[in-house]
Amino acid sequence: IPDALLMQLRQHELDGYHYAEAGDIEKAVQEFTVCIQKCPEYASAYNNRAQAYRLLNDDLSALKDCDKAIELGTGQQTTLMQAYTQRAVIHRKLGNTKEAERDFQQGAQFGNPLARGVIKNNPYAKLCNQMVAEAMAKL
Repeated sequence: IPDALLMQLRQHELDGYHYAEAGDIEKAVQEFTVCIQKCPEYASAYNNRAQAYRLLNDDLSALKDCDKAIELGTGQQTTLMQAYTQRAVIHRKLGNTKEAERDFQQGAQFGNPLARGVIKNNPYAKLCNQMVAEAMAKL
């Protein structure tokens, strides 16, 4: 992404944050959507819009945006840790336990403290992590 465009995108994101903080979530969604329209491969905007959709209780749109952020976020640790963890929270809310656990694992691997806390307090996840670590050590 060219520097000039990236500066514009970041300004729209900042405006979106300010709208969200002020309680105008619809306006925040609009700002994040402008980012996406200007640069459809900008993963961060999908992740931020997903958060706004969650605040509007629009879980399906939020899931869709999390999926897109993950798809486009290769190499972007911050975006990925947030998108995986956010998607995990939505899956848990919707009762998709396996998907939630998988995404919390991914969020934890990318460094999200919330996801790490969930994994740390989940005995099944601890066992899975231990098995993966043992298998990796044998390679």
